[in-house]
Amino acid sequence: MKAAHEARDLLSDDGLYKLIAAGMIAGTPILFVVAVLISYLSGVGVGNALAIAVIPAMFGGVTFGGFVVLMGHLQREDQVDAAARATRRALTIATRDATAARAPAIA
Repeated sequence: MKAAHEARDLLSDDGLYKLIAAGMIAGTPILFVVAVLISYLSGVGVGNALAIAVIPAMFGGVTFGGFVVLMGHLQREDQVDAAARATRRALTIATRDATAARAPAIA
């Protein structure tokens, strides 16, 4: 249960800020390089390709980079929650079975 609690702590405002900031830091340069390659391969010169790539990198890198990191975190949190639910379910079944085995039969 401790792991589930720690995963939920990352979804505080500060935790979300850190996740999205990490995505922006990684996503912007990656998308800039991709946009430069696409622009250059389409036939414009290197200088124009660099100029063209700035706008998609500024908007798309922030959006998609933050999105990828946040979705990865939410998927890990779902896995932790699923494991906690499975453990809780197993404990409930074991407790019910143990209680039924000790209870006297009423005829």
